[in-house]
Amino acid sequence: MALANGSELADDALQGIVRHQLELMVTPTLRWEGDLWSGIFMALAIHVPEAMGRHGERGGEEAEQDSEEDEAVWHSELTLSLPRLGTLGVNFYLKGTSLNLTLECDDESSVAALRTESHDLEARLGRCGLADVKVSIMPKRDASEGMEP
Repeated sequence: MALANGSELADDALQGIVRHQLELMVTPTLRWEGDLWSGIFMALAIHVPEAMGRHGERGGEEAEQDSEEDEAVWHSELTLSLPRLGTLGVNFYLKGTSLNLTLECDDESSVAALRTESHDLEARLGRCGLADVKVSIMPKRDASEGMEP
């Protein structure tokens, strides 16, 4: 009886792993959540570009011809809980050497502080080899914002 009960637990655990792997095949996203340092929480989601998935589906010459046309766009989302700035949401869109970075913060004073340093951030990212860097800093939008009544 103990053996049968143990195999049922193994089957349940295996079923969860298989379900997770199938979900990753459909929507390939890498997620991680945890403490970076004591008191600093981070949630990270990296979305695999659609173009990369399509390259695997096509063969040979056709994939090579289209590779220049539809360059992969990497999209990542990051949420940080920082002691002085509060909760900070970051969205990255990277295509080649172009980066579009949006930072959203709950606190207006944190938004103002980030805006004063945004040009320095753009310059630093440019020195890392990025040709086109756009940094947008705004207050965090409510979930209800943008919905039609």
